[in-house]
Amino acid sequence: MRELAARAHISHYTSYNLIGNKGTVLYTLLHRAIDRITNLPSQADPNFDPLSYAFDMGDLAVEFYVSDPDFFRPLLRFLFGVSDAELRPAFMNKGVRHWHAVALAIWQSGDLVGHVSPEDFASMINTYFGGALGLWSHDNIDAAVFFAHIRHAMAISLLACGNKQWEARLVAVGDCKDTGLCSQTARIS
Repeated sequence: MRELAARAHISHYTSYNLIGNKGTVLYTLLHRAIDRITNLPSQADPNFDPLSYAFDMGDLAVEFYVSDPDFFRPLLRFLFGVSDAELRPAFMNKGVRHWHAVALAIWQSGDLVGHVSPEDFASMINTYFGGALGLWSHDNIDAAVFFAHIRHAMAISLLACGNKQWEARLVAVGDCKDTGLCSQTARIS
């Protein structure tokens, strides 16, 4: 906060009056990050191949965070430990909206079957992503295993929806033997 005040050419106390606390600044940075993730262009067309789109959007989110671990790991370590009644729920809601767009693409294609709504899928993947992000931010898993966690979670979740056309593809993506996910998960348990 002192460095921020010095760079803004204001007093240290004024920075707290204008901005709030350190958590507010850090959550603001995280909000900007998730806005940038949401605007990343997918290589897959959600109308043509919603399954590829779902995995591509997961990869884009992971790539974004692992692209700058020196910035995001300390930021996330701090924020996972800071409760904020306004900023944390807003951040979590942005994450759910990101995954809801993925689920909606699948839902609109008619390929999300069973009793899983786009809202359920988005909430579940966001919760899983947050857990994997926490593991990565604390150096419990590396970037490759972070990718594997997200792809595995989406594959298992979509497999549970019962779309027989996707079954072989999802089983191949969800198989953790070749990714190191199984051994890494066992190591952190």
